[in-house]
Amino acid sequence: MDFGFNTRRLSVRPVNKHDFLSCMQTRESSCLTTAERTGGTLIISSITPKRFRLMVKLRNAEMLNDQSYFFGVFTRSNQEFVGEVMLFDILRSNRQSASIGATIYSSYRRHGYASEAIKGLIRYGFHSLNLHRIEGQVNPQNTASIEMCKSIGFYEEGLSPGRFKEGGRWVDALIVSFTHSKLKSNQS
Repeated sequence: MDFGFNTRRLSVRPVNKHDFLSCMQTRESSCLTTAERTGGTLIISSITPKRFRLMVKLRNAEMLNDQSYFFGVFTRSNQEFVGEVMLFDILRSNRQSASIGATIYSSYRRHGYASEAIKGLIRYGFHSLNLHRIEGQVNPQNTASIEMCKSIGFYEEGLSPGRFKEGGRWVDALIVSFTHSKLKSNQS
């Protein structure tokens, strides 16, 4: 199976050990920190080249085991590292679903990269991974993300109170979804 895809302007692929310097230049990248669970506590620490290689190895293993798919988003024109997209919490059996996430770094926002990468990731999830449903969780105060989800065609399901912990407090999430049948009807 091919891991990754191209869109008109973007190359969306697994981050590899050779991307460390690109990652370091994108200073706010989540690849600059690593999260470790220690006794139920999430510890965030700066990443070293060795930790970066370990992260790449772990993410590749998760893809091979069909657990999650984390991709770097790079411009096709000059391979600038502009963000990350991911499918995670993969459920198989009678669900065939995943959660979706995306981060476009601040200096690259407002160029349409997020919607382009997410549209490509949705197609990848349905066609390459045979998913039926993709679900997103959006901060209800993030109007830009909500508008982008609507423009892509996500269905707004409703508010999920206290969905996840952020900054030491439980926050709500707006649940949005996209199904394979919706993709088919959009292509008709």
